[in-house]
Amino acid sequence: MWENLTPLVAATLNKVNYQKLSSGFLITDLKNAQVSSGIVRLAPKILKSGVEQMARSATYMFALHQKQIAGASCAITAEPQNEKVALTSFVNEISPKVASGNFLPDVGKGLTEDNLAPLRAGDPRNEIRLTDIDGACLLYEYCTGISSVAAIDELFPLEGKAVVIEGFNNKFNNAAYGALAALENVGAKLVGVSIGKNSVINESGLDISALKEIVSDKTLQEEALSKEVSKEEVSKEKVSKEEMQKEKVSKGAASEEKVAKRAFLKELKEISLKRFGEKRAGKKDEEASPDQLEKMGQPKKAGQLEKMGQLGKTDGNIFSALSNELSVDALFLGSKIGVVDHTINLPISALGSLHPIPFTTKAMMELSRNGTIVAPDFLCLGGQVIADWHESNNVEEIISAADVETRAITKEMQKGASKKTGSGKNGSKNGNSKNSDVAQLFLAGCEMAEEFIMSWQDELPFGRPLA
Repeated sequence: MWENLTPLVAATLNKVNYQKLSSGFLITDLKNAQVSSGIVRLAPKILKSGVEQMARSATYMFALHQKQIAGASCAITAEPQNEKVALTSFVNEISPKVASGNFLPDVGKGLTEDNLAPLRAGDPRNEIRLTDIDGACLLYEYCTGISSVAAIDELFPLEGKAVVIEGFNNKFNNAAYGALAALENVGAKLVGVSIGKNSVINESGLDISALKEIVSDKTLQEEALSKEVSKEEVSKEKVSKEEMQKEKVSKGAASEEKVAKRAFLKELKEISLKRFGEKRAGKKDEEASPDQLEKMGQPKKAGQLEKMGQLGKTDGNIFSALSNELSVDALFLGSKIGVVDHTINLPISALGSLHPIPFTTKAMMELSRNGTIVAPDFLCLGGQVIADWHESNNVEEIISAADVETRAITKEMQKGASKKTGSGKNGSKNGNSKNSDVAQLFLAGCEMAEEFIMSWQDELPFGRPLA
């Protein structure tokens, strides 16, 4: 069933514009496009392949909505101590492209809307897209959650079905808040959410209304209480200790590397003891001051995870729960590119996206063999396009359009898939539809997008939106 995909899966993406920036790089799909748009991310290291994939996915997303816009994606690479300088440099360098309408940036991991505020003047998109929704997210993020649920609900009716959101209220992805409202509207039963490496599970169903209140409560810190030091925290502590040791190490002493390593490990141990106490040593727990907690990345007050824990059982890795004890019908992925690969066992009926390219090609193939309905990410995420370019200035009208228009596109995609297989509506792992229907759904979506791309481009991009 995958013979039509094989040459595209194996191929390396090309025919993209690569622009080197002093603080990173910008990749734009479709070389002769007048307008491009996509996510900007900030991190110490960002892979070019991931940026290319996000740009390609955005191209297909815009095409499904009949927009002559090329997908794009930008990477700002900087260590934590250099972030401010890198951001300033990025804004200065990219401003001419934004002012001309050639590149329209969106917030991604590592950034907030405030970081891109200097670039918003003259943005041709509907300003209503930046409307605050309940203090939890912006309208375009909310509509992304709406469209993702609409797509899955059209393919696999969610009423009464058990659902899990992975990457829930990710600090850099708030589409899950819109998904909450949509799941409530269709009568789904939310049985689990994950935040970072933690999760909250309730097989009887989490209280969605209470969950929405927690998410929109600005007094709660967004970061989850974690049982281990974050990579970013380790990076900051390591840099700090190495700089200190370079001043202290003299000739004839141990190498700077060894001294720095010992100091770093000692500091890391101190952080762990401050965070988790000294029960293993038989000592009374010592509480860290609020300033120390903030420095270590731990919330000063009870965070969202602790509050959510009152709604169900606090657990570890959500994928472990899905593979073992938790019975789930549909899963929405929202944390990062390729969070699910073929090694993760997911006994589910439907898979949706709240983040670009959240599963690998092999994962998609494995899930499809098991009869799981996998909705293309460029279909699920289209609510943002509707919010960005809708002519209305009424929030409710735009939210409704995100639902209605996504369902219409999904139905057309289903028709295309049915023609290829000669079967009817896509089924689940418990249904009677052929597994090939799932592969054909993706192909039908690609062909719909490519038909529009060819209406204003001389050639198609080489490589479909797959990780």
